Amino acid sequence: MVYSIPLIIFEDDILGNHLKQWNKHYSCYMSNGALPCTKLDNEFCVRFIATSPHAMPLEIMQGKHLRGTHIKAWDCMNMEEVLLHPYALFFPGDNPMQVEMASSTGLSSNHFCCTCKAGSTCNFKQSNEGLESLFKPSVVTTLSDVAHKSGVKDAMAQPIIDKLVKLGQDLCKATPEQVVHSPDKVTAILTDKLTKELQCGSVLNPLTNDTPTEILCTILLGVVKYYWGQTLSVFQVRLSSVAADGLNIPPITADYMCQYCSGLIGKHFKTLSQIIAFTPYNIVPHEVLNAWLIIGCLTVLLWHTEIDDMLSYTTELEQCINGFLNVTCQESPSILISKLNFHFLLHLPFYIRHFGPALLFSTQHFKSFHTIFQGASIFSNHLAPSQDIVWRSGCWVEL
Repeated sequence: MVYSIPLIIFEDDILGNHLKQWNKHYSCYMSNGALPCTKLDNEFCVRFIATSPHAMPLEIMQGKHLRGTHIKAWDCMNMEEVLLHPYALFFPGDNPMQVEMASSTGLSSNHFCCTCKAGSTCNFKQSNEGLESLFKPSVVTTLSDVAHKSGVKDAMAQPIIDKLVKLGQDLCKATPEQVVHSPDKVTAILTDKLTKELQCGSVLNPLTNDTPTEILCTILLGVVKYYWGQTLSVFQVRLSSVAADGLNIPPITADYMCQYCSGLIGKHFKTLSQIIAFTPYNIVPHEVLNAWLIIGCLTVLLWHTEIDDMLSYTTELEQCINGFLNVTCQESPSILISKLNFHFLLHLPFYIRHFGPALLFSTQHFKSFHTIFQGASIFSNHLAPSQDIVWRSGCWVEL
C-alpha cells in the first residue's frame, strides 16, 4: 500500500537564543496536512526540519530530495508495511516571509501582491480606476526584468545573474591572456553557463500560488488591529462588563488590553473580534461600528475547521469581504492605499477552494513552536545547528 502524505512547510526568521540580542536564524518546520484542523493546532504535530543562520529561505527550500522518494513505514492498524510518498501541499508564513518565498519586493513595490498583479504607481492607485482595481483580484503575476516595476525580486536567481553579468564584462575586456570575444561568442558562452547553472537545481521560484494569505497577520494583526486603534478611546468600562459565556476564549482582560493597546498579540485580537461589536455603540462613528460587525462575521467564517458546502461558504465569504472593503472605503478611501494588505483578503476564497479551511494555513501553532526551537538551540555549538536541534528534538519526542 502506498500513501501520499501532504506536507505543510513553514519557514520563519527567529532568534537563535533566549536573549534580546538579535541572532537571526531561518528555521523550517513541517506538519502533516492530512491531520484534522483541530489537531494541527497542537505543538506535538509540528516537526523541526532545518535551520541556518547563513542560508536564505529559498536555499533551505531547495532540500526537496524526498519528493518522489518512497519511505518505508509500518501501518500499526492494518499490520503491514507501507510506502509513504510525501509532497509539499503549500507554504504558509507571515507576510514578510511569503514575500521572500514568492520572490517579491512586497508592500514597498508598485505591484505589492504576491498572488496577482494588483497595483501600479501611486498616481494610478489614487485615481478612480486604480482604487477600483484594489477591490478585485488581478491577473496572476509573472517574473519581470525590472524589480521595482513588477514587484519581483528573485533571491535565488540574483547571484546567478550577478555572476553572468561579471562574466560577460570580463569576456568583453582585452587582457594579455585573452583577446576580446565577439558578441556572438559572448552570448554563446553566457548561454552555456546559464544552462549549467539551471541544471544545478530549481532556480526560479514556483511558489507564488502556493503561499496562501495568512489569517494571523492579515486578519488579527492587520484588519482587527487597525480598527482596534480606531475604537480604543472610551469603552474600557463596557469591555470589562461584557459576558463571555458561550465563547471559547480566555478571560477578558480589559484593563490590560487598553493599557497596552499597542502590544497586543493574536489571542487578544481574536477575543476582540468576537465581542467588540457589543461595546462601542454610540461612542464610535457609524462606519466603524459597521466595520466591526462585518469583522465579527469574517472571523467566524475564517475560523471554521470543516466546510460542508464549499460553494455557499465561499459565496458568503466573498460577500463578507466585499462588504468590509466597501465599509472601509466609505470611512476613508485612502486606507486601501495605505493599508495594502487589506487587498490580500480578496484571495482568501481562492486559497480556501484550493487547500481547504483557512485554519490549515494559519501560522499560530508554528510560531508557538519557536520556544521549543530556542530551547534546543541554546545547547548547540552552531557548527551544525540543524543536526544538533534535530537530535535534541528527537530526544524530547521520545520522552
